[in-house]
Amino acid sequence: MISINEPSNFLFISRLFKLIFFILLFWYACSKIPPIIRANKAKNWIKTPCFIEDSALVSDKSLLGIISATSRHRSEKVPEIIYTYQFNDKTYRSQQYSLQKNYNQELIHKYYAGSTSVCYVNPLDPTEAVLSRELKPHSKRFVIFFVAISAILLLSHIVVLIRTRHNLP
Repeated sequence: MISINEPSNFLFISRLFKLIFFILLFWYACSKIPPIIRANKAKNWIKTPCFIEDSALVSDKSLLGIISATSRHRSEKVPEIIYTYQFNDKTYRSQQYSLQKNYNQELIHKYYAGSTSVCYVNPLDPTEAVLSRELKPHSKRFVIFFVAISAILLLSHIVVLIRTRHNLP
C-alpha cells in the first residue's frame, strides 16, 4: 500500500493526478477533430436548392446551452432553421445549419420562413444536409494548437512520471 505521508509517494500521486488530467485534456482536444474532418468531406457535398419552411429562435436544450444561459455573453436562444430539399427525386427535411453549433441569432433573418436558399447534401447519405459548410473562424488552427499542446503536456508528464517512479535523473 502506498502511503501518502512519504514525500516521494505524495509527489508520485500528485503527478499521477496531473497525468489523468492531461489524458482527459488530450481526449477533449481530440474530440474536436471530427467536425474538421466532416467539414473537409463536406466540400464535396452537392449544392442543392432548398426551401426554408420555418425559422425561429428556440431555447437551447443542450448542455452547452444550459451553461451558456448563465453567461451574460450569450443568450439561451439559438436559431432553428427547418428546410426541405430534393435530391435524386426524393424530398428531404433538415434543420442542421452547419457542422458546428451556431449561436448567431441573425441567421433567422438571412434564412426566413418562405425564402429559398441553397444547402449542401451528402451524396452518400442524402438525409444529411447543411446550409453552411464553413467552420467558425480559426477553428482548425485552434484545434490543431490545442491538440499539440495537450499532447506535449501529456507526453512530458508520462516521462516525468516514469523517471520519478524509477528514480531516473
